[in-house]
Amino acid sequence: MRVLVTGATGFLGGALARHLSVLGHEVTGTGRSMERGAALSSDGVLFEPCGLDNRDGIARLCEGKDWVFHCGAKSSVWGTRADFWEANVQGTRNVMEGCLDAGVKRVVHISTPAVYFGFKDALGVSEDASLPLEPVNIYAASKLEAESVVSEAVSRGLHAVVLRPRAIFGAGDTALFPRLLRNIESGRFKIIGDETATLDFTYIDNCVEACILSASVDNVTPGRVFNITDGEEIKLWYVLRHVTESLGLEFPTKRISTKKAIFAATVLEWFHRTFRPKVEPLLTRYSVGILTGSLTLDISRARSELGYQPKVSTMVGIERFLSHLKANQ
Repeated sequence: MRVLVTGATGFLGGALARHLSVLGHEVTGTGRSMERGAALSSDGVLFEPCGLDNRDGIARLCEGKDWVFHCGAKSSVWGTRADFWEANVQGTRNVMEGCLDAGVKRVVHISTPAVYFGFKDALGVSEDASLPLEPVNIYAASKLEAESVVSEAVSRGLHAVVLRPRAIFGAGDTALFPRLLRNIESGRFKIIGDETATLDFTYIDNCVEACILSASVDNVTPGRVFNITDGEEIKLWYVLRHVTESLGLEFPTKRISTKKAIFAATVLEWFHRTFRPKVEPLLTRYSVGILTGSLTLDISRARSELGYQPKVSTMVGIERFLSHLKANQ
């Protein structure tokens, strides 16, 4: 198959593009980072630098493609509405229009389970669950709007599906665990709440497999949304302690209540929105919610309709990730 991967200079997009190339597909990856693009080229992926805001460039890259995986996005807990909308909404619109014009056979759009987040515990959330009246942050709002853009393209004949993968991690991740570890090493990190938060993760190999199944399985309903995880519930603070101690780091001992953390985050967010809108606060309400609340996803739809079966357990994935970190320290 002739394949385009947007966001190929990112974590998921890069892993997906490389795996597709190994499988023998003709893969083009796009993104902004020339350094990461050069690394992709050395691994057999044709790299074409192009931003999601470049409508004509995206349209050209979609031409002649059988599959398009739209992994590119501005993924962050903080930023301006204009920046999120340009990357995640208008960028998605550019990709969908390019795919429609080019007659692409299948499009896989990567969204986020942040759209489910509502500051209350929820276990086994399905794709059809009622969403919060207000998205938790601008990122979640922009990704939800991007899903609407995909739905509109489906109504015009595009065969696209949407994946909501939860907490992707593994070798090459620069956001999830590396971000937490940097905060722990800085000495600023505190234990928040009672350490009962339960969630699910998605090991990178499992997520790549889900992406490929979404493109290759016959009879998948256009516009279908799929939750993707490792299919396991796990205690977040157990994982954080295990990762920290395995790397020889000292786990924080200072504690703060959830109530105080939410108050501090609310004040910090107000200050930054008012005076430093492009600078991320040290603490946000969303990050407090992730560290203190429980949220897991139901992946039975992906299992039954895509044949998705997570091949790597979360703890095995974490041990692989730790081995990679130790080998590259």
